[in-house]
Amino acid sequence: MKKKLLLVLSLIVLQNSHAQWTKITSPYAGNLWTIKFFDAQNGYIGGNTAILKTTDGGATWTSKSISNFLINSFSFPSATVGYYGCNNNIVAKTTDAGVIWTNQNPNASPYAILSVSFPTVTTGYAVGDAGTIRKTTDGGTTWATQASGLTTGIEEVHFFDVNTGICIGDGGKIKRTTNGGATWVTTASGTTQNLYDIFFLDTNTGFIAGGTGTVLKTINGGQTWSVLTTGITSWLYSICFKDALTGYAAGAQGKIIKTIDGGLTWTSEVSGVSSAKGINDIIYINNRFIAVTDQGEIITDVATLGTAENIREDAAVIVYPNPTSDSFSVDYHNDENLTLKVNIIDANGVKVKSKILDGNQRTVNVKDLSNGVYIVEIKAGQFSATKKLIIKK
Repeated sequence: MKKKLLLVLSLIVLQNSHAQWTKITSPYAGNLWTIKFFDAQNGYIGGNTAILKTTDGGATWTSKSISNFLINSFSFPSATVGYYGCNNNIVAKTTDAGVIWTNQNPNASPYAILSVSFPTVTTGYAVGDAGTIRKTTDGGTTWATQASGLTTGIEEVHFFDVNTGICIGDGGKIKRTTNGGATWVTTASGTTQNLYDIFFLDTNTGFIAGGTGTVLKTINGGQTWSVLTTGITSWLYSICFKDALTGYAAGAQGKIIKTIDGGLTWTSEVSGVSSAKGINDIIYINNRFIAVTDQGEIITDVATLGTAENIREDAAVIVYPNPTSDSFSVDYHNDENLTLKVNIIDANGVKVKSKILDGNQRTVNVKDLSNGVYIVEIKAGQFSATKKLIIKK
């Protein structure tokens, strides 16, 4: 079974062509394995004995204990229906966007469920140790075992629709089906390394991350794969792209690598995660990357918020209260009478509000803005500073 190490969610500060990752406050100290969003605001992180939830795009998180052990994978086929798979051979289901989760047991077995994929609310697949593949067509009430032809662990499964899917696993194994799993055909991977994560930008372009720095790429929907050169030997547990060119892979020893040319070349990033920890999952949501790690850390990149200038925090400027629900004030300790220009930039890099603050007027009304993470850009003459603002109502 995949040795998982947890990823820290943090905020990235753009520095030249590289990014520095910083932490988001996490309410949970145990290992975090997977992260997935229902929509732009509502998302979940799976941990050893807890589910973490956000309702503001990942700015803040709450934790709820669960009886199941080690959530490995989420799949959300609709705005309200979702599933997760975990180590004690349980697939759990929600029909109310995660308020309540109910266990669905796919044919009692000693094997862990490492990944789930539901192309529809009723049809889904669960994979795991010892070549396990199971399928449901009634929303998890009953499950049928499929013949994978494997005896080693299947780490990840991805379905494009109810018929076409790919699963990957230990020893460089890749299996593909076009008939809903009635038959699974072996696809050459070009490696014998364990394969841990699969990500598709569309039905043609996809990537796989695996052991000793392995990254694979397909441009024909997984029919053939090419091995890319990453220049590292750390195991990679997760991979994600924002477009055809820019993406990250992350894994053991706190390692994050980045490409801006579709995987042809890779450079190492400073993740801020201890080399004793692993980064287990990384996603792209709201124009930023978010990742989770061992020992409850969460990280995200603010650089993708689209600000034209480098983000520079300055202790002379205070934005409060933060988080806020309706307004915030700006204090500039060097000169309280200085005129300040304040711009508020949303997660899409769009300037949503501007205001001039002078004299005793130091308050900005944000009642009209939605919940989420914003960048507050403050300028006065040659001085400029940028602060993160959380709006939570």
